Amino acid sequence: MYHKYEYRNVDKIMKYTKNKFEVILCPKVEDVYKFSVDKLVENVMKIAPEKYEFFNEKSKELLKKHNTKIIAQILSILLKFDKKSFDVSLLSGKKNYVAVLIKDPFFEVKIKQKRNR
Repeated sequence: MYHKYEYRNVDKIMKYTKNKFEVILCPKVEDVYKFSVDKLVENVMKIAPEKYEFFNEKSKELLKKHNTKIIAQILSILLKFDKKSFDVSLLSGKKNYVAVLIKDPFFEVKIKQKRNR
């Protein structure tokens, strides 16, 4: 990861290492949100019924009173989206940073050779 003010250093790294970097775009915000919600729902569905049965009546009451809006708000709180700012990276959680994936084919070859031994 690098800060936006360090972008010029990427060129220096490319020249020094004699490697070119492939630009991989970050996922769209909607995709990150969808993945986060899907993962949360997957975890929620693993909860045993005896752990949540006593909430059933209150859940029905809330759903009837607030419709699906209440579920959306609860998801937002559980995923801490209510506290996140737009200038904070969804991937790194840091302010004004960009995530960079560096793939080194030579390192991958070394790893494969070690595994085959």
